[in-house]
Amino acid sequence: MQNLKETYYTTDEEEQQENLLMVQEAMAIYTYDVDHEHDKIFKDILNDKEEARKFINHYLKLKEPIKKGEIELYNSSYITEAYKSKESDIVYKMKDKNIFFLIEHQSTIDLSMPYRIENYSMQIINTATDKAKIGKNGYLYPKVIPIVLYTGNKKWKAKLSFSEVQEKLPGYKEQDKSYTIIDVNSYQKKELLEDELFVTKIMLLEKSKTTKELIENAKEILNNVTEDKFQKMVKIIYVLLGKKVGEKETKRILDSITKKGEEQSMLDVLERIEKREKRELEQREMKGKLEGKREGKREGKREGKIEIAKKLIKEGIDIDFIYKVTGLKKEEIKKLLEN
Repeated sequence: MQNLKETYYTTDEEEQQENLLMVQEAMAIYTYDVDHEHDKIFKDILNDKEEARKFINHYLKLKEPIKKGEIELYNSSYITEAYKSKESDIVYKMKDKNIFFLIEHQSTIDLSMPYRIENYSMQIINTATDKAKIGKNGYLYPKVIPIVLYTGNKKWKAKLSFSEVQEKLPGYKEQDKSYTIIDVNSYQKKELLEDELFVTKIMLLEKSKTTKELIENAKEILNNVTEDKFQKMVKIIYVLLGKKVGEKETKRILDSITKKGEEQSMLDVLERIEKREKRELEQREMKGKLEGKREGKREGKREGKIEIAKKLIKEGIDIDFIYKVTGLKKEEIKKLLEN
């Protein structure tokens, strides 16, 4: 594979300008709605039939890989009213079989995933079942193979089978997992960077825990991605980085990555980002400490009120009077009285 450093880190001023314009055009497309586009990144990638085919083959480890032209997007309206407000899942269908691949992207842990997968799968099965053949000998019902692509920071902890979150019958052997989980936290940087799939590069960007790490990963990816994917990758990096450092700094960073001799500019940007993040961390820590002190004071005052209430109860003082003096709820005072 040609090293893109040779292609994009050119010393020719005219070529540099062309490369920079290409990057700026790519970034401009995503400037209008960063948050919305970030949500759509994985869907956009996996809506590409060829990318999806490679993704399914790779992560399901199929002994007989799906060939080109053997799957198609399934657009039947199986999503219920309850899910119309969210981005619908990606569903592919084998052209000559009623076998479906349901791909769900998650950036946060959803403990309801076993139920959701079961629900989605049954909706697909219902729409694809030939009602005239139900109950007839030899009829094979549609099969749904769900895949959950998770790119959050914490290890995925939702159950993999619907049976695991259902009532149990002692002595009954439960079913196998309901869906395949692809957890970005289970992969090393080297694996994601060297893998030929385009989607694994996005997984690596999502895996970045700090802004500095995100920038370093972005630089490595752009230096190794194939030329036909370069501009698309720039767009995605712009979206992900823009959420963290803003449009202005993102443009500076991408300009530095795509132009030779701009290493110092990159270091300056990183230094500003690190200083800002350090300042924000210190502010959060200070806020936490102040809140802890306030909470401690509130708890101390409350304990003091409770002690006063206990003494007044021992003296046989009326509950209404204790309520006026301490400000404690009457239910609390009654409990103290009972004890």
